[in-house]
This record gives sequence, C-alpha cells and structure tokens, in this order.
Amino acid sequence: MHRTASERLGWLFGLVMAAGSAQAQSSYTMTTLNVPSGQLGVMATAMQASGMVVGFQQVRQGTVYAAPGDFGTLVDCPFGCAAYTTQVLSWGPETAASVSPQLGSTYFAPTQVNARGSLLGFTVSREVRKLDLKVPVTPQALLPSSLGVGRGLPSVLIDGKRTTIAPFQAGAILPDNTLLGGSTLGYYDPPDGLPETLLPALRTVVPDGVSITTRQALPAPYITGRFLRANAVGDTVGQVATGAQAPWLPALWQAGQLQILDVPAGFEPVALNDARQVLLQAPAPNGQAGVWFNGGWQPIQSAGRKVYATAMNQRGTVVGCTQAPATMPRRADNSAFLWRQGVLQDLTQELASKGVKLPSGTRLGCPLAINDQGTILAYTYRTLWPDSVTWVRFNARP
Repeated sequence: MHRTASERLGWLFGLVMAAGSAQAQSSYTMTTLNVPSGQLGVMATAMQASGMVVGFQQVRQGTVYAAPGDFGTLVDCPFGCAAYTTQVLSWGPETAASVSPQLGSTYFAPTQVNARGSLLGFTVSREVRKLDLKVPVTPQALLPSSLGVGRGLPSVLIDGKRTTIAPFQAGAILPDNTLLGGSTLGYYDPPDGLPETLLPALRTVVPDGVSITTRQALPAPYITGRFLRANAVGDTVGQVATGAQAPWLPALWQAGQLQILDVPAGFEPVALNDARQVLLQAPAPNGQAGVWFNGGWQPIQSAGRKVYATAMNQRGTVVGCTQAPATMPRRADNSAFLWRQGVLQDLTQELASKGVKLPSGTRLGCPLAINDQGTILAYTYRTLWPDSVTWVRFNARP
C-alpha cells in the first residue's frame, strides 16, 4: 500500500484531529511496584485508566497427597506435595516512589481490567510444582502458557466473585461497563457448527454470576470470526475468515456493520480507541506493526529492527519494543519505544530527558500498557546475573 507524501501528511493530520492532542509529556516520575514479603514470583499484567495496576503472585496453597495406587506426579513426594496457585494483586495509582500491593482473590490470574475494576483472566488450579513466572520477551498476548501458570479456564472476577466463562473464549473485557461489570468479547464455538468454525460473541456476566452469550451473525462469504477488542463507544475489532483454513482478515464492527480493514495480510488487532484508530500487529516472528485509521494504514517502522506493539491509548500514542533480528530473541535484544504522531522514539531516552533515570545496572523491558494521560506500565531488569525483574510505572505529567 503506497501513499504520497501529501497523502501521508493528510492522514497524520486527520489522526491527530480525531484522537485529540497527543503532545509530549513535560516530565515523568517513576513508581516502583513493591512485591509482598517472601513472594515466590510476581507478574503485573494490566493498568486501569486511573493508573491502578493489577497482576498476580504465586502462593503456596496447602499440600496434596497421593491416593492409594496413584503412580502419577505425586509418587515423587509420598508424604505430600506442596501445592501452588495464584493470588490477585493490585497497586494503587499513587505517584510516590513506591507503592505496596493489595492482596485479592486466589485461584485467579488477571490479564485485563476495566474502569469498574472487573477483571478478565484465568482460573488457575493448584499445581504440584512452583509456577514458572517469566515475563514474555515480547508480551503481546498474556495467555496461561506465556504467563507460566499452566492450565487455565477463561474467567471473570466481579466484586470478588469468580465466574468461569469457558467454553467461551474471551478476547477482551469491555472498557467501561458499569451496569454489567464483566461483559467480555471473544468467540463461541457452536456445538453444532463446522469444525473450527467460530462465531464472534459477547458474553455478559452480571454481578450475581449469571451469564448470557450473544452471538454475532456473519454476512456471506464469512463463516468464522472472533471479536478481539472493543472501545467505549460500542465499536469492536476482530478477525473473520471464509473458512476454517482461510486466512484471518482484520475487521471492524460499527453498529453491527462489518468492515474489512485494508491492511497487509496476517495482521491482528491489538487495540481500538474511541476515535476508531486500530493498532495491529503481525504475529511473531514477523515483527511488523501499524495503525489503521479512516481507511489509511501507517506502519510503525524502525530501520533494521522488528517492531512489536503492545498498547495504544485514546490519543493514538503507541508503546512496545523494537527487536534486533535474532534466532532466539532475548530481553537484551529489545529496545522500548513510544510512537506518537508517526514518530518513533526510544522510550529510555525519552524518560531520561523528562526526569527519570533508570537504576544503575538495569535496562527497560517492553512496556505493557499506556493510559490516556501517558502513564506507562513496564518493568526494568538487571543486565548482569542474577536476572531479576522490577515492575514499575512511569507517571506522566502534562
């Protein structure tokens, strides 16, 4: 898709006008997200618009004993195996140098949070081993496998009540859904459907735990699809296909009307804001990302490096990381970025120029989230052994 210089400038002007001013922040401060004493592993996963951060920790949860004749995993500990699960953590939006977490429900690992505080994530069963909580090198999709939590059932947590929504597969929790609290977008695999044929769907879970699935019919020739993200004005983005083996096509639904996005093949929606800007990413290891807006496509580019976008706010500002080409990528191959009005900036340099210097001997990992004020959820890590991760929030000041 080729655009002249004047077309590109017009596209960028329209993007800025639609999303509002995306001016640079005057300064930043850094808040360290403290971890509970004696913790076994902590993962931050999402940030609310207010700046509140949610995540989870690994906790010891009793002992599991083998049943008579059991020759499975428990045979290695005849006097009982230590069991582990997860517990929800949340860090308030205070901009102090550090903030301690609040402890929440167990057996749950959140991946998204909405304005009401409802959580989307996974129910985590007890495991007879310590969980391998490792931050993904390119944290595009926070799934049980990438989070190291083993098996997990899609679930929502509303006012402390956990409801499993499987076999419905959730792509996102609605951003601001005060009355219904836990409505999620995703897809439903109809029991009487064709193999691998999915229907985009809305799963509504009210605070008393009752859930209702509303399926979205697809116009011909599309027979399979899935919702992936939503904004606060009722639009959704996802993917559709003409068959189980056909390629996925990025799509936008406005008032129930389907529009196929004219973007390069193989891209998946990552974020949708209220101006209908869509952030899309090609799956790893392709390392390509871009923003669709009003029929135009603007790639996010970094010379000689792959690009992995992780989040976008209402102003159209994108965060993520660029990556040096490597057969087995490591954190050290990444460089955090901020993309604003078509310009890609090194995030470490941007922070340093606005008042935040990282602790000696540490580097900045991939950002996970950015809110509308420009506050960023990320982590730092040691460049020397032992490897360690510190979760941080960079508080933006206008």
